[in-house]
Amino acid sequence: MTSTMKSNNETNAAAAVDERIEELKAARVAWEEGTYKKSNEELYKLLDDCLAFYLDIRSKTNKCKALNALLKARDTSFNEGTSLQTRIVRAVFGAECGKRAYAYARVITVSAVEKRPEVAMYDFITQRGGVEEIRRTKSNELRLNLVFWGFEGWRRIWLVCCCKTSAQLKEIHHHGYE
Repeated sequence: MTSTMKSNNETNAAAAVDERIEELKAARVAWEEGTYKKSNEELYKLLDDCLAFYLDIRSKTNKCKALNALLKARDTSFNEGTSLQTRIVRAVFGAECGKRAYAYARVITVSAVEKRPEVAMYDFITQRGGVEEIRRTKSNELRLNLVFWGFEGWRRIWLVCCCKTSAQLKEIHHHGYE
């Protein structure tokens, strides 16, 4: 084989590889913007519904007991140390969700503390880098977003704890209806 033929073969191979890679990239982009995005939107909506359920039952002993009874009836394993969030995830996603149960439960835990009610779960999760990034959030990194309202005439006082420890508080004064 001459060096010209070898060079043409290499050029053709490089062009074919480049063309195929571009086709695959286009398919990946279509998947990310289509099926994958839609799937994540549906998952995040479901996690938002799980968060609402968690917020509803966390202080209601009878509902927590009912959830425990349901899990036992379905032979879903848990122990006294299993968080309520994880129990909810196992009930909704099934015992077979395995390691995802912790990730989803972590999203519920973090969003219960940090997500403001007016923020959509989809926006909250995507702004935080996704489910896996939220899963990696350490307990001592949770920012406590506790809002206490007080009214002095037309003035609102918000005490917001958006810090790495619950001991750090900021007092923010807002005038009017901001």
